[in-house]
Amino acid sequence: MEKRALIIKRIIAVLCFTLILGFSLFKTYEVLKWKDTTGDYLSSMEQLYQTKDDLIDVVFVGSSHVYCGVYPCFLWEKHGIAAFDMAVSGQDKDSSYHHLKELLKTQSPKVVFVDMYGLTFDEHKIEGNIYRNLLSMKTSLNSYGLVKDYIGKKDINDYLIRWPIIHTRYKELKKHDFVEFIPNTFGRGEGIDFQISEEKPPLGKDDPFMPEELSEKNRKWLESLYELSKKEGFELCFFVTPFFNTNQRLMDAACEFANDHGIKFLDFNRDADLIGIDYSTDFADSLHLNATGARKLSEYLADFCLSIASLPDHRGDAAFWQWDADLEYFYKEKARTDMERAPSLGAFMDLVKDNPDYTTVISIEYEVSGSPIDYHSYLEPYGVSKESCFSGGKWILKNGTLEKVFENTVSVDAYIKELSDLDTLSIKFVSDGFPENVLINTVSYSNEGNYVSVLVYDEKLKRVVIHTFF
Repeated sequence: MEKRALIIKRIIAVLCFTLILGFSLFKTYEVLKWKDTTGDYLSSMEQLYQTKDDLIDVVFVGSSHVYCGVYPCFLWEKHGIAAFDMAVSGQDKDSSYHHLKELLKTQSPKVVFVDMYGLTFDEHKIEGNIYRNLLSMKTSLNSYGLVKDYIGKKDINDYLIRWPIIHTRYKELKKHDFVEFIPNTFGRGEGIDFQISEEKPPLGKDDPFMPEELSEKNRKWLESLYELSKKEGFELCFFVTPFFNTNQRLMDAACEFANDHGIKFLDFNRDADLIGIDYSTDFADSLHLNATGARKLSEYLADFCLSIASLPDHRGDAAFWQWDADLEYFYKEKARTDMERAPSLGAFMDLVKDNPDYTTVISIEYEVSGSPIDYHSYLEPYGVSKESCFSGGKWILKNGTLEKVFENTVSVDAYIKELSDLDTLSIKFVSDGFPENVLINTVSYSNEGNYVSVLVYDEKLKRVVIHTFF
């Protein structure tokens, strides 16, 4: 009996050890795993996994050309179309096919657009893009198929096991490796950009239609997409986002393939006038549209989708809350850009004062009475006296009300405010411009030699929106 009891104890011990080890490895993997497909922890794949089944009606597949050029929030705003960007930075042909297959596991889109930029290359030149494309998907037969198709059977173990790659990330770990990046709970795949770069129309835009011969790999890719559309029953469309294309003949070859197979084809380099593209205002760089250009392209595509498919207007349906949140996030990003471009402290405060999600900290240090800028004129409408302004201090602007929470006095205890369950604001005064005067956790938001420092924290997104100076 004692021997039997000993064996049972050992079995239980082994099982417990195995469970603890498995749990520890899982949690370690969650920290180390690759978490972005567009950069800065923004992940279209994570966003897909947090979307309930059968909500997405329209899908845009492709590279950064897609997530910079097509904003699902605009299709939602205009027509209530539930669209999604299944886009990854530098998405290659194999990745576009398998990422679409991953989406089709849980979604039943009526229309799928595939960007043709993948025709222009076979292998990634940027190592990070290999990881974004091959490691962002959950482990499955589909992820195995992607690795095998892209890497081949030789040297694929590192990408299948993943640990040999992700264990090298220890030195680069940041906050969102441990805490989920909140836009990944509601984002719809777009990467919002308000930069403006003046560009020239692409080469070949007005050239005659002269398709070159498709390579075997390119033809195989297009055929695989066509076969998948027939199998899954969605309307397949090929498209080319506006960019500085140096090989129009290759896009023409894709167009010829599409025509032969009854696939709709939209080339927005040749037909940029259809959407009113302005090459002086609508690009972030030569390859990518900015938000202004994306609105033009997205709204055109919204109308086009309705012309080829019956798509319901989901606005007002609580099940589609992520699209509402995504649109709200776009306007928050637009507001952030407006803040960056605000010409004065008063204009800045007008942008933030009524947003209930914002906690704004205004720090005045140094002798502002000697400044050529009349800071008091911007604070006076909130009840701040000239004496209080000149003496300096720290104010919090919340829901239109400005409250002085700290005088610039060394002997006073620090002012502490919990901004969220992740972040704590600490205000004290050591001396003018001292790094520890304004902290969130251990990160300094001091005046850095400027009279006025302004910090805006979004309590819903649980992050600093902007830190700027006047």
